[in-house]
Amino acid sequence: LACRELLETWPEFGGTKRYAVPMLDIFHDGEPENSVAPRHGDIERIGNLARLKPLKYSSYIFYHYAMREEKPNCFNPTYIIGAHEELIFSYHERPTPSFENGPTRMKWPSPITPDNWHEVMEPHFIPWSESEQGPVLWEKMDIILTF
Repeated sequence: LACRELLETWPEFGGTKRYAVPMLDIFHDGEPENSVAPRHGDIERIGNLARLKPLKYSSYIFYHYAMREEKPNCFNPTYIIGAHEELIFSYHERPTPSFENGPTRMKWPSPITPDNWHEVMEPHFIPWSESEQGPVLWEKMDIILTF
């Protein structure tokens, strides 16, 4: 079974069927190949999709850029966020590989990265649905193929 048979095509552009689209790099928390210890054993790979409000796109990128400059390697060196149109895709692996926090690259007159990160980020999203816990902003993707 060819991998392409498992994929749906992305809406055509210029009459060409597409199975992949380019993504804008919004955020990456580190370089996984620079982690302190090699990875062994079971690794959980987690991909999520969310939708950004068009008028909040630049603010979302701004805050993520500020975090990357103020607090490099603060979360998980495998964590990345890419964007294509209103869709954003995040990926990370668990367990989190060991890594060293990097030095602050940029210092502003005062910190930009908010302490209440999730509260500030929530208005940037178009919810997928509502749940008892509030709006569902990220949808976890199912793994269909691994190597």
